[in-house]
Order: sequence, then C-alpha cells, then structure tokens
Amino acid sequence: MKTRTGFVSNSSSTSFIIGLGHPAEPCPHCGRGGDDLVRILESHNHYETELEWSDPSERLEELDREIREYTDKGWEDDTEYLEDEKKLIVEARKKFPQVIGVSVSYHDEFLSHMLEEMGKAGDITILRGG
Repeated sequence: MKTRTGFVSNSSSTSFIIGLGHPAEPCPHCGRGGDDLVRILESHNHYETELEWSDPSERLEELDREIREYTDKGWEDDTEYLEDEKKLIVEARKKFPQVIGVSVSYHDEFLSHMLEEMGKAGDITILRGG
C-alpha cells in the first residue's frame, strides 16, 4: 500500500493560495533562473491541476461578487469562508510580490513534490491549502 505524505486530500484536487517571493536572478554564466511557478503552471498539463488565478485584484473582485450573491440569496452564514479568503489575500499582498491561486490534482505527484520542495527552499509560502 502506498502512503502519501505532504499534500494530501480526499477530493480529486486541493486548492492553494501561495505567496511567491522575488524571482531568482538568472545565472550570469548559463542564464538559467529559478523556477517560475506561474510559467510552469501555465504550461503544465495534468488533469485538474491549474492556475486558478494570478491577479489578486481580480480574485478580490470575484470574491466581492460571490459575497453579494450569497447575501442577496439570504446565505450570509455561507460567506465566512469567502470573507476569510479575501482577508488572507489582502494581507498576503502586503508581504509577497505575487499571490496566486492554484488547484493541484491529487494524482499530480510531480507538482505536489515541486510545491513541497519550493516551500522547503523558501521560494514560495503556502498560505492556505494542503
């Protein structure tokens, strides 16, 4: 039986909010820079793994719309998670040059491992998810 550690979920994917640091400077000899997570996600093709959003301002507008829709329907009790996400993004924008939303398939071991390693190296900070 295989035992998974790290990013584990009972659903088919897990959503993350990730704070990205400044990109690494390219090597003066070979030109290779650090891993660009947004570029990797945009070109990564795996079932249910995707870059959900890369513009926090647009995500905040979307959250405001969802909160209004829920409130208009009388579902105020269901807006707490949305309000929490909104606060998290607002605070994260003060600390990180870039904040993104990512959905990672449970079966995408490559990207799960990559996120784990980037987190250990301090290149990214997982703010929510996992």
